[in-house]
Amino acid sequence: MTPGAATTAALALPSPTPADIRDIRGPVAIPVPWVVPALVAGGVLLALLLGWLGRRWWRRRKLRVPPPRPADEIALERLEAARGLIEPARAREFCFAVTEAVRFYIEDRFAVRAARRTTDEFLVDLVRTPTAGLAAHGELLGDVLRQGDLVKFARATLARDEMEALHRSAVRFVQETRSPVRAET
Repeated sequence: MTPGAATTAALALPSPTPADIRDIRGPVAIPVPWVVPALVAGGVLLALLLGWLGRRWWRRRKLRVPPPRPADEIALERLEAARGLIEPARAREFCFAVTEAVRFYIEDRFAVRAARRTTDEFLVDLVRTPTAGLAAHGELLGDVLRQGDLVKFARATLARDEMEALHRSAVRFVQETRSPVRAET
């Protein structure tokens, strides 16, 4: 080749320029038009599912709470437990159990403050402001509470048959004054 021909050949070939040589690039993101709506819909469905599960849990939790037991049922249970104390040597303990069961029954059933008052205060108040269903049984209630007070505070003694009679009177008082709805069952 002639010297001029080499120059011509070099001129004929395209010379490498910086625009012709490209460096390696990262992946190109191809936009997918349904991804954003799918993510939003998934989030909404997840929120609805969590809301439904939360509501279901809340309702079941509320349903598990047992209704309060009737006052007469509790009082009769306490009186039955006191029955195991019927022996003359335990008369004071027996009277505490019986009168406490009756007094708490009165508080729960009639909403009358009875547990932290003396028997005389309570009975005088009962005569002054008769409570429906309680005033008619005031004499029976007075007998039970006064006899219990004699044993508890005056250290009187009771024979076994007297203790059983006191227990029967307390049970009769609770049964006669229970709420009408419970009396039918």
